[in-house]
Amino acid sequence: MRWRQLLLLALLFLLCQNSLGQIFPAGDDATAINATLLNKANFYRVVFDRAEAVGRRVQMLHFYLNWCSDSAAFAFEFRQFVRMASRRWSRLLDIGLLDCATNNQICVDFANLHYPRIRMLPVHRAIGDTGQELDCK
Repeated sequence: MRWRQLLLLALLFLLCQNSLGQIFPAGDDATAINATLLNKANFYRVVFDRAEAVGRRVQMLHFYLNWCSDSAAFAFEFRQFVRMASRRWSRLLDIGLLDCATNNQICVDFANLHYPRIRMLPVHRAIGDTGQELDCK
């Protein structure tokens, strides 16, 4: 009987995961809202690299899980905020999106235990700086 319950839970999890899809599915969606889709390959270069320090701005990082219902619910409001912010504060603010389902170690390094999470990193930052967390509720 126990294995049937576990199997049912696993199937429900997979159905929920597939029904939510990707919150920010491709670079096109991120580009449309003037945000950078971050991953293991580009995170540290985009957020911390000294070569890109010229014209550096405050960095807002949105950490989410693509299968998480709270992240999906928050995504609509976050998109609206980013559209507004990119018009008004584009010279001051860079916005990055990181899916913690596929980039778990970076999220662990930033001490993200619950999602979604927003962190603000100052203009003058160094590797290891995790910034200030903003309340997403």
